[in-house]
Amino acid sequence: MAIRFSESTIKSGFLVVEPDWYGVKFVKHMEKDSKDKKSKNHILVADVIACNEGEDTSKMLGVPVTILINEKADWAALPLFKAANGGEDPEADVDYEFKDLVGVELDAYIQRGKRQDGTSQNEMIEFSPRGLNCKG
Repeated sequence: MAIRFSESTIKSGFLVVEPDWYGVKFVKHMEKDSKDKKSKNHILVADVIACNEGEDTSKMLGVPVTILINEKADWAALPLFKAANGGEDPEADVDYEFKDLVGVELDAYIQRGKRQDGTSQNEMIEFSPRGLNCKG
């Protein structure tokens, strides 16, 4: 049986060389139980859609980047939802759904990081409204 690789699969192996701000679009949301089965992990996949001009960052276009946030870690989700809300704080005591981020475009600061097993991965560590930090 033959194997065929999608463009996304090939791009997913590209690791950022220069940490920078990139325009991203969230394309997928998944939920998985945490290791202790007492909470949910939310996994969001974003594709890089823009890079800052004048820099050798165009190889990042189309690269999928994943972020995992546990539902108990509202402090970790706050910058993401704040950026999706145009830079304004979300309302207190209102429920927000991770799945509603699918289709949203933001700027994300992406750098090289490590998975728990020590292998390298791209990681989004900061967020801002689209076009604020990534001018491409």
